[in-house]
Amino acid sequence: MWLRSDSSAGASPIAGVAREGSRRLRERAAEIALSVAGGGLPERHVVVNQDLYDRLVTMPELAGVPRGRPAPGGVEG
Repeated sequence: MWLRSDSSAGASPIAGVAREGSRRLRERAAEIALSVAGGGLPERHVVVNQDLYDRLVTMPELAGVPRGRPAPGGVEG
């Protein structure tokens, strides 16, 4: 089935792409949450307040805190 308008046309299989994107977004959010729940810091580019993030990562108390994407079986720094 095709959907049409004056400015665009699209096929219904595009809904599958949106579902896949939504699924991947939920997976990524869960990865970030698990990293933080495990005592790590997320990657800088996913943080809303990057100025605060920059201040936090320079604190000596957080020197050993892992940063970045969770690695399979753990959190990498």
